[in-house]
Amino acid sequence: MDSYFTFGNFDSRKTLLVTDIDYTLPLQKLTTQELVMGSRVTGSSINSYNIKIKYCYAPHNLYFFDDFKSMREFRNTLSSKLMANRGSQRLWLSDDPDYYYHAYYDGASSSIAKNEKTNLISGELCFLVNEGCKYSVDEKTFLAGNDTVQITNNGDYPAELSLEVEFLSDCEYLGLTLGNQTVQCGTVISEHERPQNTVMFNDDMTSDEYWRQNVAKPFWNKEQGAANDPQLNGRTGLSGTGNGQAIVDFGQIEKGQNSTEDYKAVWHGSSLTRILRRGINNFELYARVNFQDPVGKFIETETSDVYYTVKYGDTLSGIAYKYNTTYQTLADWNNIKNPNLIYVGQKLIVKKQNQEKVVNASDETEWYQASKGDKVADIAKRYNVSEANFRSWNQLSSSTSELTENQFYVVKAGSSRTSDKTGMTELQAVDADGNTIAGIEIKDAELGVNEIYYKFYIGKEVVSQGYVPSKYVDLYGGLRIKKIGHRFYFTLQALDSDINEMWSVNRDYINEDNAMLALRRVDYIGMVYSDRPAVYQSFLHCKVTEIAADEPTEEIFTFCKGDRIELKDGKLYLNGALNLDYLAVGSNILEAPSGISTLHFTYPPTATQPFIKVKMREEYS
Repeated sequence: MDSYFTFGNFDSRKTLLVTDIDYTLPLQKLTTQELVMGSRVTGSSINSYNIKIKYCYAPHNLYFFDDFKSMREFRNTLSSKLMANRGSQRLWLSDDPDYYYHAYYDGASSSIAKNEKTNLISGELCFLVNEGCKYSVDEKTFLAGNDTVQITNNGDYPAELSLEVEFLSDCEYLGLTLGNQTVQCGTVISEHERPQNTVMFNDDMTSDEYWRQNVAKPFWNKEQGAANDPQLNGRTGLSGTGNGQAIVDFGQIEKGQNSTEDYKAVWHGSSLTRILRRGINNFELYARVNFQDPVGKFIETETSDVYYTVKYGDTLSGIAYKYNTTYQTLADWNNIKNPNLIYVGQKLIVKKQNQEKVVNASDETEWYQASKGDKVADIAKRYNVSEANFRSWNQLSSSTSELTENQFYVVKAGSSRTSDKTGMTELQAVDADGNTIAGIEIKDAELGVNEIYYKFYIGKEVVSQGYVPSKYVDLYGGLRIKKIGHRFYFTLQALDSDINEMWSVNRDYINEDNAMLALRRVDYIGMVYSDRPAVYQSFLHCKVTEIAADEPTEEIFTFCKGDRIELKDGKLYLNGALNLDYLAVGSNILEAPSGISTLHFTYPPTATQPFIKVKMREEYS
């Protein structure tokens, strides 16, 4: 069996021939602070262990490092790849496949040499493992029943627990105890205390029943004068995916009486407005939006099997990497019993007929509003697209034959992101007289640049601004505006498909003037600039909560039906967003001791038992 290792994102199977792995030598406390390739080894301790990996490489077989000209450059390149993610990374070893280590690459102690006769490069890599502890690759899962969760830990050490909780009804608090460890989520409220928060509405935007189109007033350019005022004459609609309300028509630019010669130099689009049944002074407004959603990604299938002929030096895992699959899949397709044994000249299936693959389109997105009796096959034929792509674009199952009347369906898939598209989404909290209390704006207006610029504003004053990291230019985002007393809170998140926070920016400010305004309506606005192509914009969710407090220190934290929390690393995530306010002071990180233990949980008698899932990775010496 070939020896190899992975460290973070670095996979040695693609680059190095590992000749030996030694992970039994204890290491004394590391004192060196030598700077190695721009990174510094940190986090080691007296109880660290040293894992040494010996490797060799012949230059004529280089895969990643074919651009280096010297041994020093090879070392630099190798170190930079191992240091790509600073700090602790997962180190996984082929001769101990059921476990991984949290390790640091110690470039200062690693070595490299070259045999001038054979032109063979060899070396030794050093990794530091705190406490010498390793973790099980398989994660155990335990489910709750009868207010308890029984946990079995077969490891050598106490194992940290992470919890996922879904509330099946409104719930004031959730308490957790394990031995002498306690965690309290939410605020315990006695019957003598003031009322709880009130959810005014919690809308997944699958219907426009409560929303009015194009009555909003965009924040953009309010103080610039009528000539450059935005125009809202477009249209929103429920997309065929059922995933929120999308801007399906940004409208036509109208030349006003006082327009400049270049009358198209304006933003234009559509909006949705929802009126609350009464005004509320202290509130939290939370929304989710799509901005530059990858609607242009669609599925095609291979029409025949694709074969690869094995060459000298090939490994099954290397071939799998090249064709974006796994060595287990290739072994299954080709009836290979020993994945480490393949032969030069052997023909392998590397892509199967009818295997799906993701393809990017390049044109602008077009929509069709379905009429009564429209059939999938007929509409696909009318717009000259394959039925398979039409179903994929609109997430329609193979059993769906008829379209839903009045819903919008993609009939031409635009590219997920091009540098010549523009867009601007605004979320505003507005009072009964149409005054903007506070808002969040995300915008892409620059040609040739993939950047999202954001603003937080109170009234007409921009209080904070900046850029979303470039990796999130296709933004699936969470937006939060919160006001308690005179203090305003803003949050902008980048979320993954499971609504987990990947990045966020949070700000808060004191404002006396706008604190006097009561929230009475919510405005969603989506626009495009001039006659340029538009980025995809849709409004996915909106929740408004009345906060029963006049000062931030008086706020009570409770959970609503459908809320989801995660507890991990001593932190609490509410609906994917980090929110430590919901974690009571004094709460512990829960750890299950070796053996069998029981986690107890408590909640108000008026609430339905939440669904609780506990996860754990066992730790071994």
